[in-house]
Amino acid sequence: RRPGWLVDGHLVRTADGECLPGGLRPARRVETGRGAGEGVASVGIMASGGSTVPGSSTASVGSTASGGSTAFGSATASGSSTASGDGARQDAVLEYLRASRELIAAQRDVVLRYLGAVGEAGETGEATAAAPPRTVPERAVASYTTPVEAGAGEAAFADAGADAGLGAADDPAGQAPGTAARRLSPAELLDAVREIIHTRTGYPHDMLDAGLDLEADLSVDSIKRVEIIGALADRIGLPQDADGAMESAVEQLSRVKTISGIVDWIAAAHHEAAPETAPSPEPAAILAGAGPAVALAAVGSAPAPALPEPADSLSELPRLSQLSEPPPTAIAHPPTIPKPSTGTGAGAETVAASAPVPQRPTRYLVQVAPLGPPASRPAAEVVAGSDFTVVEDGQGVALALAALLESHGARVRTVPAERLAEVAADGVGGLVDLSALRAGRGAVLPGQYAGLRTALTGGARWLLLATAAGGAFGQDAAEDAPDPLPGAGLRGFARTAALEYPGVLIRAVDIDPKDRPERIAAHLLAELCAPGEPVVVGRTNGTRTTLRAVPTPLLHDRPATGRPALDAGSVVLLTGGARGITARTAQALARAHGCHLELLGRTPLDETPEDPALAHAHDRIALRAALLAQGLRRPARIEAAATRILARREITGTLAALEPHAASVRYHAADVTDAAAVRAVVDDIRDRHGRLDGIVHGAGTLEDKLLRDKDPASFARVFAAKVDGARHLLEAAGDDTGFLVLFGSVAGVFGNRGQADYAAANDALDTLARAWSARTAGRVLAVDWGPWAADGGGMVTPELERAYARRGIPLLDPGAAADALLAELAHGTSPQVVLAAEAGGEAAGDE
Repeated sequence: RRPGWLVDGHLVRTADGECLPGGLRPARRVETGRGAGEGVASVGIMASGGSTVPGSSTASVGSTASGGSTAFGSATASGSSTASGDGARQDAVLEYLRASRELIAAQRDVVLRYLGAVGEAGETGEATAAAPPRTVPERAVASYTTPVEAGAGEAAFADAGADAGLGAADDPAGQAPGTAARRLSPAELLDAVREIIHTRTGYPHDMLDAGLDLEADLSVDSIKRVEIIGALADRIGLPQDADGAMESAVEQLSRVKTISGIVDWIAAAHHEAAPETAPSPEPAAILAGAGPAVALAAVGSAPAPALPEPADSLSELPRLSQLSEPPPTAIAHPPTIPKPSTGTGAGAETVAASAPVPQRPTRYLVQVAPLGPPASRPAAEVVAGSDFTVVEDGQGVALALAALLESHGARVRTVPAERLAEVAADGVGGLVDLSALRAGRGAVLPGQYAGLRTALTGGARWLLLATAAGGAFGQDAAEDAPDPLPGAGLRGFARTAALEYPGVLIRAVDIDPKDRPERIAAHLLAELCAPGEPVVVGRTNGTRTTLRAVPTPLLHDRPATGRPALDAGSVVLLTGGARGITARTAQALARAHGCHLELLGRTPLDETPEDPALAHAHDRIALRAALLAQGLRRPARIEAAATRILARREITGTLAALEPHAASVRYHAADVTDAAAVRAVVDDIRDRHGRLDGIVHGAGTLEDKLLRDKDPASFARVFAAKVDGARHLLEAAGDDTGFLVLFGSVAGVFGNRGQADYAAANDALDTLARAWSARTAGRVLAVDWGPWAADGGGMVTPELERAYARRGIPLLDPGAAADALLAELAHGTSPQVVLAAEAGGEAAGDE
């Protein structure tokens, strides 16, 4: 390894030969700049033993303390016998006092570092000396620049009078005069980034190869990756946008997957102005103490990413009561990806300390709301000369729309659904996908995702997705209502796409398939020519509607719904691996009803006991260290082992917590996307208990990425865990099954950058719940959860919870959320509810 410091017996330098900021430096000559006849004061020339040799015909002021203490730097004394001698002597005294303050500041830093604290890094010289004694914060801010000498042999303080000395002490930048900013070299940046990752993951430096994939090899997901970026932002600064934000930098960095990639990006951004922050004594040492200085802004995946984008800018969760189906630029959502704050780590900790108390859920119903006519521009002005691709529907709407577009000067081609991805690869100006209108076809997602993504990433200016749920989004309870299932998930996809591509007109239009094709085509053209309208629109019987989340308290005094109440003999199946919010729901059911609980998850529950040597490792970081001690060296193997151990612990802990309260508890290792496996589990339950009273589907997976980075296979995996799992459970349920609860997310209701797949899947669950409720005797309920507090499990990690706290985004109290679900099952009748915390809502602990 390249040496970090060079020690030659009395001086310590960096590997490049530079003196350490605030450290011992050789004495150097300082010119006073006075006229001839005045004596010239010179600092002594340092001897090899650490003493000084006075300069000839000078007053020697500088000296070197034994043991490696800091040299006084430059000093000036006057030997003039002229009238100006008094002023020169005052200058000398001022320089002596300034040098003394530097010595004290250097000694302070040395002692603090020895004691394990990170001092006010870089506050050397007069800036430090002028400040009164302060409590040292846990984390300090440093620029990704270090000071270098103004020039060897040059005067460090030319004409250093009293005014100059006092002015320097007030320098807000805290950088000693005579120094210039030097950017950290790539090697120094690499060490700094490694130090942060080491602190946050527990991996030793020698295992952090620059080419490792942070997510695949080290389990540094998008949220934690942006936390690392946040620490870098606090310590070295990041290029800012014109408005002072750093969202562009965060978005770009959050897509970087390797350590070397992060270093290369920062090094390549040298053309951006460096922040005015204090110089850092040692970048890696300062960055080692970096806290999760992240904050959330507009939803970007996340992802991040949106920490979570995924990866991008995130928007603040709004009051849901104020939301209908706003235009793309007005939608605000729970974030996935955080962005770094511009404050210090200590400041970030102060914000975290004042995190809001978890809230009781507020109940909302998603209802159809009237919408005025669109503010459409003349079609000839909008579409003339543009290229449109229309996906065929087999009902005549594609032909009618193509003719209408061509009549206004557009160039149109119609293609079958199976050729959309191929055609979109050649580029499309506008895409109208009518494939969900085709009679008798299955759901268009996830199959159409590849073509939709290609169109968006290829520069499409219009994207219109048509569904045929009757123009009322499947909320029409009539027996002859159209089948909404082919378009399941398209609204959630459109909401997220509108967030990620705000410059594209994106619309999901629900129509009545019984309407005339020419009339439907006219409605679709009007939407294509109306920017700034809601993303989700319904058209039926001459009316235009959208969806609105309306706060609707649950009436607990409502008469019984007619469903049999749960008791100690009831049997409930819950999917989700006995972990997260599924586990909290199971505990609530056990305490309230004492029923039999059957838990299903993908994680195999090994019979062999856990290695006692790992018992002391209670979290992932400690487990990594313990597995390293056992000889594992490949990060991928370490992460797999740690994930398996933590999952097993969580499952066994849940089972142990349930046993005292439930009539019986059993765990089944199965994948909900495997229809045969789900059927086998349900058959086993019926063989043992003779009944299955209810099902809670909480299984799901996250693979957050922006659309441009999300491949079709990943989209399909996320979609299948929710949607295919729900289908398999409904198929296996019998007539005696009183309820099927589908756990969704507010991401499906409002969209979320970096979560096009997750938003689409949860929107599909809402559609399925409404359709199945009209066709089955039991209660089918989709619950769109807001984010739970981290101790409740679910998708909110401690890292993401800290990010939410810094933005003041409220989280659900896990106990109150589980109680709200039980109340909904006992008294509610709606097939879809939103349960989310609202800023300023009632704290869970208040009565």
